[in-house]
Amino acid sequence: MIAVQIAYESAVRLLHPVPIAYGEAIAVAALGLVVNLVSAWLLRDDHDHHRGHDHGHDHAHGHHHHDNNLRAAYVHVMADAATSILAIAALLVAMYAQWVWADPAVGIIGSAVIASWAYGLLRASGAVLLDVNADKNLEMVIRERLETKGDRVTDLHLWQVGPGHRAAVISVVSDHPLPPVTYKRRLGGLRGLSHVTIEVETCPHEHV
Repeated sequence: MIAVQIAYESAVRLLHPVPIAYGEAIAVAALGLVVNLVSAWLLRDDHDHHRGHDHGHDHAHGHHHHDNNLRAAYVHVMADAATSILAIAALLVAMYAQWVWADPAVGIIGSAVIASWAYGLLRASGAVLLDVNADKNLEMVIRERLETKGDRVTDLHLWQVGPGHRAAVISVVSDHPLPPVTYKRRLGGLRGLSHVTIEVETCPHEHV
């Protein structure tokens, strides 16, 4: 929404230029840049600490995750910093070269930067909300571990229940079915698999 608003205002300014208070505008943009860089540094520090904690957790439990809320805050301040740099450059060009159109033109570019970063974040968040399973390797490993001695996986559904945590509901058909706990043990230690429900059925035989 902010990207659309900036693009609209910039387009209006291109068609109907207005006087610009260059000194004040550059000072505000520079102050905004400093605030954004400090905020990005603080968030980066938290992000590194968060990742370090996750890596330690990886070693113990074999999973790693990203926090979309932290990423959203980091993306926000970095996009603001990028647009602040563009704004300062455009204001300086407009002030010294008298290219008044440079400021709204860069505003449109800045709106594209914000929209691009927001789109990436929306896709990542949407994948979680819509239970998108991007880990095909995990599904393949589950099938390889369970489909032994004629046993077949007839239904396998994986979905994300939290950052770095997936749940699985699996149906196994077997000529010689074993207790579900036996099949669960075969999946022990799999990265990112936190909760498993297994249903075991006897293989139906055709009667001649």
